[in-house]
Formats: sequence, structure tokens, C-alpha cells
Amino acid sequence: DLIGEYSCTCIPGYTGKDCETNINECSSNPCKNGECIDQIAKFHCECKPGWEGKYCNKDINECASGPCYSDGTKNCENLEAEYQCKCLDGYEGLHCETNIDECASNPCQNEAFCEDKINRYNCVCPAGYTGVNCEIDINECQSNPCQNDGTCSDLINKFVCECTPGWTGEKCHQDVNECESNPCQNLGQCSNLVAKFECHCQPGWTGTNCETD
Repeated sequence: DLIGEYSCTCIPGYTGKDCETNINECSSNPCKNGECIDQIAKFHCECKPGWEGKYCNKDINECASGPCYSDGTKNCENLEAEYQCKCLDGYEGLHCETNIDECASNPCQNEAFCEDKINRYNCVCPAGYTGVNCEIDINECQSNPCQNDGTCSDLINKFVCECTPGWTGEKCHQDVNECESNPCQNLGQCSNLVAKFECHCQPGWTGTNCETD
């Protein structure tokens, strides 16, 4: 009590002659990433998503829980209130959980089977084809399989030889036996030659087939 006046000793959080004014503890903007709620002699920060701490100044590490798929992730990038998974080549998805199907575009040709791998594919070629996409027809004539001047025609996974006269077989390797039809008459002896025959006639007979007396 003073002479002709008085003085109030305020409790914490109030000010003014009669302690009628609530001190605004939020006036200094203590909340860095949130909304300040003024209370009596204190304040409370309501933090924005992704922030924590008394002053909302601590960034929550959304990568700490390991949200990214380990096999497909290069690294996890912590962002404000979210995260981003940096995928390795060959993976996609929010968590890099999906192996990209490199076979989806049907890269393998000629009815080849496509095997999906990590960031690549493998074509299992049918017989007669080669190449990354099985796009190359193997030339079975390249090794010159046809003998005795036979002509080779390349087919799928095989070849066909067109033989010159006097030769037969898959590779024109067999001499045609022109004596097999017994062309020599009147007991003539047949000699098989290439693409022809020769008759050795008995005495008294002549002609290509010993047909003339």
C-alpha cells in the first residue's frame, strides 16, 4: 500500500497497472514452422506436418523408417513432410518396389521367348535365329555344306542342296549310280561314271547300251 496509490505485483504471464493484460508470449514468433498458441505465461507450438520440437524447428526424417524398397533404391531423400525414393535403374514406383518389365515392349522377334531381368532383358531365340533380339536368320549355307558344286538354299534352321547332275544326298555327297538301272544290254559290263555310265560290250555287240549286233 502506497500513499494515495497502489502497486500490483502480477503473477507470471500478466502485466499492466492492474495486471489486466495477458502477456502474448507468441509476439516474438517463437514457432519456426508452426502456429503459436498463446497461453498463460507460456506458449504452445502447433507444428506443420514434417516438423517437431518445442519450436517446430526439428525436421522429421521421413526416411528414418526405411520406406524405400531396399533392392531397388539408390537412396532416400528426406523432404519437408515427405520423402522421395531415388530408384536404381530398372525399378520404379513410390517406394522403388516395382521391377520394370523390359519385356513389355515385346523386343524379341521371330517368336523368341523374352526373359525379364533387372534393367535389361534376354531373348531366348528359337532354332535358326540369333542376335540380341533374335532378329538375325542364321545362314546355314555359310559353311558351304553342299559338295560337288551343289547350290545351297538357306531356310529356317536348315538348308537344301540342289545337286548338279550325277550327285545326290542331303549334301550332294553321293554319286548317283547310273548303272543301277542295268542300262547295258546283252551281257555288257557297266562302269559308273560322274553323271553318266559306260558300257563295255561283249564281242559282237556295239552301241551306247550294247544294243547293236
